Amino acid sequence: MKKAGVKVAIRSMEDGNSNYRNLPYHAGFAVAYGMNKEDALKAITIVPAEIFGVADQLGSIEVGKVANLFVCDGDPFETKTQVSHVFIEGWQMPMVSRQTLLYDEFLKREPGVSKD
Repeated sequence: MKKAGVKVAIRSMEDGNSNYRNLPYHAGFAVAYGMNKEDALKAITIVPAEIFGVADQLGSIEVGKVANLFVCDGDPFETKTQVSHVFIEGWQMPMVSRQTLLYDEFLKREPGVSKD
């Protein structure tokens, strides 16, 4: 599609549900099936911003744009990668949620489950 000049954006809709957390994995699947990593990253960042006409505000890291960023310990397209920090509009978001608290509680139960 790229060779034909088509802009490719990847979305995260599954069965009518918006599972945004899976967006990097959809891009990872695209890479596994032949899209290069740079194009996959663009397909979930700047290309959708261009399609929706907001590329002057979102979609890339530039002075004057909204600071929506994350920091991770590896390839963002790999499922084993852990996100350590999230910034939305420049504000650092807490990395604790009801889900993470429940996960931690589950691990502490006896007999418990090992993280290995």
